[in-house]
Amino acid sequence: MGDLNLPKATLSAFIKEVVNDEGLKITPEFTNLIIEISRDYIHTIAGEANRVCLEEDKKTISHDFVFKALTNLKLMDHIEELKLYQESCSKEIKIKGKSKSRETEENEEEMREEQRKLLESIRDQQIQKEIASKFLAPAGNGKDDMNEETKPGDGKKNPPGNLKFIQKEDNDNYEEY
Repeated sequence: MGDLNLPKATLSAFIKEVVNDEGLKITPEFTNLIIEISRDYIHTIAGEANRVCLEEDKKTISHDFVFKALTNLKLMDHIEELKLYQESCSKEIKIKGKSKSRETEENEEEMREEQRKLLESIRDQQIQKEIASKFLAPAGNGKDDMNEETKPGDGKKNPPGNLKFIQKEDNDNYEEY
């Protein structure tokens, strides 16, 4: 068996909490003795639970194996209290599991909303590109292609309103249409 120690500070605080209700002082030797007894108690129960688990050809020690170990060690008076504690822990785990599933649902909803917004943005960008390409497309020879936004003779359509396209010339000067 390796050097397995329980957290001394935590156990010391627990011991002081229990003993101080009576107004007694405790010595470091007393604290060390209680820690050693606690370690041996846990080791004995865990070892017996492991043995029971192996006898039943299982690979995971569950609370049922701990209860059987306590019975085998003739510590049945602990079982009732531990079963109550185990039930309260199970309820707490179920509650935490439900809150996590709610958080997951909320996160999924937020992600769907963000995805919807991104898709709308992409759609808007595509529409803007299509509109821009229509206005930048060369005009045909037919009268249908001419409208009040087309400048005669330039072959390019300008968008409605005050927008103007700037075309780069070979000499790096920009010509405004």
